[in-house]
Amino acid sequence: MAQQPSKGLADVVAAATALSDIDGRLGRLSYRGYDINQLAGAATFEEIAYLLQRGAPPSSTELAAYHAVITAGRALGALVSADLPRVAHRQEPMEARSGTQRPCRARA
Repeated sequence: MAQQPSKGLADVVAAATALSDIDGRLGRLSYRGYDINQLAGAATFEEIAYLLQRGAPPSSTELAAYHAVITAGRALGALVSADLPRVAHRQEPMEARSGTQRPCRARA
């Protein structure tokens, strides 16, 4: 007689990763071997992002350099900056907030 297939994804490994580990039976989540509960109370977003990307917690010097890099990456490009006033003038505020993709039209 054929074995009954298991229901759901319990005990199914979909992918192996060094970034995180989930133990559903114990209710544990860890990032790079660090318990998420400990990280949540002690680490900033930037520290956790660094840990996930680089594999180890940053020193204060590494964190300062990382922060400078991600801050510089937040700047809008010249084309976007130049076009924002036109979009803001032609798009209703609720359209901008909802992210709907309607053609721009002039306000009355």
